[in-house]
Amino acid sequence: MSNLVVEVETLYGTGTALHKVLDTIESRVNAGAGRLWVVVPSPQAVIYLPQLLRLERYVRKLELFKGREIRFYTLDVKGGAPVRLVEVARRLLDEWRKSKGEPAGGAEEGVTPAQ
Repeated sequence: MSNLVVEVETLYGTGTALHKVLDTIESRVNAGAGRLWVVVPSPQAVIYLPQLLRLERYVRKLELFKGREIRFYTLDVKGGAPVRLVEVARRLLDEWRKSKGEPAGGAEEGVTPAQ
């Protein structure tokens, strides 16, 4: 698969943020994107983390997106490199578990405290 498209979604002034992201994904796939990275700034990524993770799983199941690589990212606040949202969720869960005195690790892909 080629044709990597990187779309930065600020989620500002979009009404329903998740519908905006889904519309963007559909338009980029319809334009021929074989690979799509949806990059959400860190503050919005944390605010919408559970919903964005669910949306990422949802679009993978849709027939329109079969055979496409669609991944959601944010930027590492220290280094500025892209980080998968599922990795952000794992890190947050690990920190949450540590704060409660539980062992870190064991987070399933896409699992968030809200589930």
